[in-house]
Amino acid sequence: MSIDFMKSSRYLPIVLILLWPSSAFSGILGPSNYWECILDEMRTVKNDPAAIEVIRKCRKEFPNSSNDLEKKSPIIGVKTAGECVRDYGKDVSSPMGAKAIQIACYRLYPRE
Repeated sequence: MSIDFMKSSRYLPIVLILLWPSSAFSGILGPSNYWECILDEMRTVKNDPAAIEVIRKCRKEFPNSSNDLEKKSPIIGVKTAGECVRDYGKDVSSPMGAKAIQIACYRLYPRE
């Protein structure tokens, strides 16, 4: 018994994902630049030594990060730098971590 793979619509999403260029997924499965890495990794940092390690990790992962990023204008979620700081910084106790989040938000999102 054979299944006609191409006619079965339930396999179509899997086929499209496998055929899609991997660069199309950058940012979906993880950060695509230094500033996104800071936002992802710094969310719950409680002290400055931990914040320093997050910064080191992100610098190592994205050594050639550009300061000239195109600002994001998402349809859903955070839309402005202020919203970003409030959302990503709410559980951060580290002053250094909070400052890194603020800088990342202003690099990635437009001001209000």
